[in-house]
Amino acid sequence: DALTFLFVEGIQGNMLPEYYLDDDLFREERLYNEQMDRFLSENTTILKLIYEYYKKSHSRPKHLPMPRFLDLLNDCDISNPAVGITTRMCKLAYVRSRMYRVEDLSAKEQATQMTFLEFIEASSRVAELVSFPSEEEVADIGFESMCDFLRATQQGTQPVLDRRPSADFSAPKTRPLAWKLKHLTDLYIKVVMEKVGTDDMVQFEKILVKLTTSAAANT
Repeated sequence: DALTFLFVEGIQGNMLPEYYLDDDLFREERLYNEQMDRFLSENTTILKLIYEYYKKSHSRPKHLPMPRFLDLLNDCDISNPAVGITTRMCKLAYVRSRMYRVEDLSAKEQATQMTFLEFIEASSRVAELVSFPSEEEVADIGFESMCDFLRATQQGTQPVLDRRPSADFSAPKTRPLAWKLKHLTDLYIKVVMEKVGTDDMVQFEKILVKLTTSAAANT
């Protein structure tokens, strides 16, 4: 009776609605589709380099641990009111994207780090929650890109727009996930470009390749 009370009243009674969502619904309804396949076919190389760049900061980088994933999102200022999500939501996206295996019970590294495919899913789940304005709104305000708009709001030079109702966890979605992930990926690229000190895409890819190759050689 005491354990039942603990789980029902102490834990289940305080769980937020998003904890009850089936992880596979997102995959079936939003992630696995032709638009996402096209986007990832065109952007896998750069996303893989960004994954490797953040993975390299781990002491023994085999896969990407949660703290490094959060480092990426923090560098992008994802929890800024302009973006509209919290660190808790980012952690939940990480956990929901993990594809757990039997060997996770005996292999700590596999149980606590995410593969590149899981990183794609976690980034997609984060993108789903970001309250992006429309491209028309961004252009009307006077910005050339969504990324420029987000950076301006993060820096306090542009007022924050109201959060879109469809950005909430359980709300019906009104935009393709590929569109959202494109803008989050652009923000990833912008932030990492600033970190490595270049604004040239070709040079950026060369720098990341060099950095990730060097990190792999030293492990």
